[in-house]
Amino acid sequence: MKSILMILIIVALMFTVVFCASTPEEPEPEPEPQVVEPEPVVEPEPEPEPEPEPEPEPVVEVIAVSEAEIAEAREALAKAKAGYAEVYAADLYDEGVAEYEAALDVKDTDPDEARTRLKRAVQLAEEAYDASIMAMHERYMKTFSNYERKLTDLEADKFRPGETADLYARSREIDDLYNAGKHAEAKAAADALVADLKIFYDQLDEDIRWSKILKRDTEQYMDDADKVEAFIWAPELLEEAVIKYAMGLEAYRSYDLDGSIEYMGEAKGLSLKAVRTAPQRKAEYTTTSLMEEVGAEIDSASTLTIMTEDGTIIEPEEDAGDNQSFLLLDSETGVLGDVSEVTLLDQARELWQLGVEEKEKGNYEKADEYFKEAGRLVHAYKAMAVGDTKPVHIYKTNTLWYIADKEYGNPFLWPIVWLYNDDLITNPDLIYPGWKIKIPLSLAY
Repeated sequence: MKSILMILIIVALMFTVVFCASTPEEPEPEPEPQVVEPEPVVEPEPEPEPEPEPEPEPVVEVIAVSEAEIAEAREALAKAKAGYAEVYAADLYDEGVAEYEAALDVKDTDPDEARTRLKRAVQLAEEAYDASIMAMHERYMKTFSNYERKLTDLEADKFRPGETADLYARSREIDDLYNAGKHAEAKAAADALVADLKIFYDQLDEDIRWSKILKRDTEQYMDDADKVEAFIWAPELLEEAVIKYAMGLEAYRSYDLDGSIEYMGEAKGLSLKAVRTAPQRKAEYTTTSLMEEVGAEIDSASTLTIMTEDGTIIEPEEDAGDNQSFLLLDSETGVLGDVSEVTLLDQARELWQLGVEEKEKGNYEKADEYFKEAGRLVHAYKAMAVGDTKPVHIYKTNTLWYIADKEYGNPFLWPIVWLYNDDLITNPDLIYPGWKIKIPLSLAY
């Protein structure tokens, strides 16, 4: 054992010698100066104070939410709702309702939370009420300003000064109520004023518009009256219409709206009456003149001596309406018809009488037809009247056709010449030169 130890020591020594011989020696570094720090002074730790013993927690008494607290919130919300907060302050009002409902949900489990939410609900309800009242006031002021502008445009203070002043005075009273915090009274008064303003404006606007319509209509009817010559046939109506029209214009210029409407209404009625009366009077005058003219013709014809186609002489009538034989004029075709006991003069009298009856009914157009037809028959009757004659000599080329055409301008009247000279002319186709015949002058055209 010792020998082994010795061997190990010898080997170690040999290894050290070999290693040291192969490595150059380096100078040993100088030792760095040692900084000696002072040792910290360690203060002795204070001894810990003894912990105080914990005090016992106080016992908190839970107070339930009273019905009065709930009622306060409910009444505040009701007041806000009555003030139209649902419309004009919906966000605040809805939030207040939500707080109130949440408070009711926890009032039994967490009274403090419920009480806090109820107070918040009251606050929101009051804010909603105030905001709603303010919004309503602003809306009222905007509406009033709008009506005030429109009434100014209509000159309401001149057309209706008293009523306009009263409405504006009510507006000032409403402002005083709002400023005094009497919101409910102010709102009620504002609603009533707005309603009255609308009625007042609509009525005034309608009255002014109606006055202008009456003026326009009157001018139109006066123009129509001029076209139908009312200044001739209804001058008194037209004159009165013009006077009323002028009075209506003056009343409007003086802001007398009621007077303007009254006068213009009368002017319109008078001018319209003139338009309708003038043609009636003209027609009546024309018909009356025609009636008198034809009547005079009938009277005149009744005094004439008539020669019929067969040569019969009818003496002047003593009484109108006696049956006498004469040629009738067919009323449908307008040509000579069959022989009848009723003369053309009788027919004329009958038609004239029918015309008189229609005239009395105001059917002037129909009356004119009767009178004109009666006049036509009278003229035909008078064409057959016997008056003075003149001698006519027959020449070689003469015929009754030629003589009638020459003397009367109508060759178809040759039978009159023949019948008037039937004592000489037995055959109308046989007349001879040298004959001297007579021509009734009253038949000459």
